[in-house]
Amino acid sequence: MLEMHEKLGLLHNQPDDYFEKLTDAEVKTQLEKLGEKTEGTPDELKAQLKSMNRTRHLKIWHDHSTISGHSHLLVTVACVYDPAFYHTPEEVGGKDVQTIIERPEIHILGRSGSSLQDQALFNNCRLECIQELSTPLHTTTGIQVIDTLRFFHGDGPAQQYEAGNSIGGTYPCVQCGVASEEMSELECAYKCQTRSLKERQEFILEGQVWKKGGINIYDKLKVKELRQELKSRHIETRGLNRDEMDSLLKSLRMGITNLPALLQPHPTSLLNELQLSNYEISPTEPLHDIKSHFANIFEEAESYLQGDVLDEFKKLRDSVLCKSTLRCSDYRKAMVILYNTFREKNIDQTFKDILRTAVDLSHLVYSRDYDRTPKTALALHNTSFIHGMLCINALSRTGNTKTFGRYFHSLTTHSAILYRIVSLFSLNTEDEERMFGQAKSITKRK
Repeated sequence: MLEMHEKLGLLHNQPDDYFEKLTDAEVKTQLEKLGEKTEGTPDELKAQLKSMNRTRHLKIWHDHSTISGHSHLLVTVACVYDPAFYHTPEEVGGKDVQTIIERPEIHILGRSGSSLQDQALFNNCRLECIQELSTPLHTTTGIQVIDTLRFFHGDGPAQQYEAGNSIGGTYPCVQCGVASEEMSELECAYKCQTRSLKERQEFILEGQVWKKGGINIYDKLKVKELRQELKSRHIETRGLNRDEMDSLLKSLRMGITNLPALLQPHPTSLLNELQLSNYEISPTEPLHDIKSHFANIFEEAESYLQGDVLDEFKKLRDSVLCKSTLRCSDYRKAMVILYNTFREKNIDQTFKDILRTAVDLSHLVYSRDYDRTPKTALALHNTSFIHGMLCINALSRTGNTKTFGRYFHSLTTHSAILYRIVSLFSLNTEDEERMFGQAKSITKRK
């Protein structure tokens, strides 16, 4: 990927003398343009800019699908757009640099069942490849590039497997410990503490049962094991029966069932030893979050709207969502059409506001990094909160808790925080999802 991006002229790829010639004011200007702090000595700031100019961030994705009648695991790797490392479109004649450099490459394609046990067989191989990131890379001009694994992005089950979290269940979020029944309580969700990979590792290693190994290490623990696990965490177990101890441990785990997937081969190793010190599992993925959340809104609208408005709503919705295979783009298009149709009509204002904020939310999470500014970050914070409150106040009366599940939680609680770190377009999985289709088409060629 590095060689191809260099040939396309997308890298800054500045030599040492470029930084030596920069004045202190020019260094500060470039750092401010990148949104970085400018506190420090001139030499420190120059070293900071030089390091950013030569650090490439990577993201990985994996999922399962059937190819030629057999289940396969596909793991891809791609770069994350960073204006400190790559040129902006204005600097390269208007090219969409982010789209070009974030096209995924196949890392692993292997026959594998979809069970957690089958997926775990690839952990060692994946980790060995990641550890090779410490091997220096150089451009054709001799500039050393430092690779760092930054994100995992994928659908819900893939996120949960990668984080060592329960698949679904009471605590489906890989970022925080909020319970599924509390996801519609935004105050509770906002106050819930996030958990890094290091914190997940520390929680597991604080106990004892991890030493026995397995996929779900807390599954079907005996009374003695439960008592030992809780005592290792300095929790008194006197007078508690098995069910009470199991419930207590479950509330402490908040969805944690094992070490994160890439830590399972070496449970006690430090993250920096495994090249994972900057690795995060994204709780937000626009493709599945927007598609599923919009589908839930359309379903709830049938219980919320009445009379002619409901009939017109269903007619418009069905005219767009009429394909045998529906994609996220279809749901986004349907939401825009519905809002443009109803915004000037004399119908329930709350429902119009739900459609409006849904359209704005979709636009923001699909926007490129070039459009990411403090203003749009604030807009996403406000839009996601307002949209969440509108949905809770209007749609919760229907009694369908599915509407306020993981997809709602991801968009209203985590998307705005994550957007301040990285463009959510970078965490989209549309290109990765298409790769399975390409693999299937190859097997069908004669």
